[in-house]
Amino acid sequence: VLPEEKLPLRTSLGIPEDAFVVLTVADNQERKNLSAGIEIFSKFMKENPDSNGYYLIVTRENSHVGWKLRDLAQQFGVADRVLIFERGMNHKQLWSIYALSDVFLLPSKAEGLGMPLLEAMAVGIPSMATDCTGMMELLSDSRGILIPPAYTYIDPFGNGNRYFIDMDRAVELMVHAYNAKGNPNNTWIRDIITNAREFVEKRTWDNSVSILNDGIKEILK
Repeated sequence: VLPEEKLPLRTSLGIPEDAFVVLTVADNQERKNLSAGIEIFSKFMKENPDSNGYYLIVTRENSHVGWKLRDLAQQFGVADRVLIFERGMNHKQLWSIYALSDVFLLPSKAEGLGMPLLEAMAVGIPSMATDCTGMMELLSDSRGILIPPAYTYIDPFGNGNRYFIDMDRAVELMVHAYNAKGNPNNTWIRDIITNAREFVEKRTWDNSVSILNDGIKEILK
């Protein structure tokens, strides 16, 4: 995404050119930990009120098993800075939301493939996520910003581990990303974007097809 492409996209949503925009694309259910995302953004704004920050969330707002996100935004004092979009938009609209953002945040307690991370990496948005499961695999080797969990527990759903993101550390790293944005001599974010883009462009279905093929052959025996 070129800098000059961001301005018209932001203007269309009423977001100022100088705003620091954080994006989360995730379903509204417990594993995605959306409440942590809002709390992280709130803490970031308290420490950096001059950032003119906005938090964009693409989700299923009215999920019966999710949070009342607008109430949470009000509770954390960022209701006027949180914009919620309903999932199911077309490709061009979704790309635009990625493209106008500065950082992608995924505070999930666990992930498999993590398609929104791959989308952010492909568009050229530096990604922050919990250092666990599929998120760790995608963002390792300086392809993103991994945030350690503050604690874990074993969930009754399949006895799977749940990793709760360290929110204070997330705020620290978000501040670093914000400061890097305004510093042309800071190559940290540029290197992350480059590494992530190279990784995504080299991904193919070859391994998956091979594993499926081997599985089918084993069954046919």
